Amino acid sequence: MNIIKVITFAAILLFCLITLNNLDSKTVNARNRETFSNRSITIPTPPPVPTPPSSDLTPPQPPTPPTPPPKPGDTSPCTMPTDNMEVTTNTTLCEGEFYLPNGIIVHGNGVEIDCNNARLYGDKTGTAFRVEANNATVKNCRIDTYRTGISDGSSDDTGITINHNTLSNMSYAAVYFQKTTSATVTNNHISNSHIGVSLNHTSDSTITNNMIDSIGIYGISSYYGFNNVISGNEIKNSGLNPAGDWRSGIALHYVNTGNVVVGNRLYNNQIANIYLRGRLPDEVPIGNLIYGNLLTGTGVISYPNDRNTWCQKKTGSTEMIGNTYQDGATGPSCF
Repeated sequence: MNIIKVITFAAILLFCLITLNNLDSKTVNARNRETFSNRSITIPTPPPVPTPPSSDLTPPQPPTPPTPPPKPGDTSPCTMPTDNMEVTTNTTLCEGEFYLPNGIIVHGNGVEIDCNNARLYGDKTGTAFRVEANNATVKNCRIDTYRTGISDGSSDDTGITINHNTLSNMSYAAVYFQKTTSATVTNNHISNSHIGVSLNHTSDSTITNNMIDSIGIYGISSYYGFNNVISGNEIKNSGLNPAGDWRSGIALHYVNTGNVVVGNRLYNNQIANIYLRGRLPDEVPIGNLIYGNLLTGTGVISYPNDRNTWCQKKTGSTEMIGNTYQDGATGPSCF
């Protein structure tokens, strides 16, 4: 009987142990499932695909042509202008705007100054270029706000050329020559100055193909000039200064002889488009040839005792060429 009790108790104890073991296994499995479900899984990024080396598909370019050699007299690179600079060799200025109240002095004979479109400006005093040399050239400049734009700095200079410049706002003259010979002033634009071109005791010079407008007294003025040619210029609205008694487009003062004034276009210059001004008894313009000009608005004033020629026979013909007057302009006729 006791043996039976012992066996029964052992069986019950074994059953309890097996049951507890099964419960522990389920708990562990449940915890493992919870841990796995809460775990974040990081998927590794695949390595970048390597880019294959690019091939240059641009077609080959032709080689850059070599820089041409400088032209004779070319002084490239450009020169930065400075106030009171003296020039003795061919010079090209750097492009830009430069305040040079005392301007530039040209000393070398045969020198060419190319402003390269540089603007030189002052304070209504001084001269932009004083040319104290023979056969010198000033070209491609923009000049404004001086007393004088370009002048021969000394007497008896010869062969000066003023070409393709823009000159404005001069308190005296845009171009001024004193006792100069064989000068050339061509293809310039001159405006808003007291006098456009002033020739004084100047001879054998040519003033041609310039545009001159809005001038205080004279577009082109000659005192004691000999054998000069004034041709192909367009001059308008000169004589804006009411204080000038001889305001005009072209004025020949006192002794002027052998000058040719031909092919100019003059519009509304006050008091006259062409003015021949004399002083008795013998300081009068005489022996000048004036023909082929177009005068509009105002005409010719010539006194005293006009002794100039206003007509020219056309080459190879008996036809006479005089001046054309329109819109109220009057003057000497061929007939």
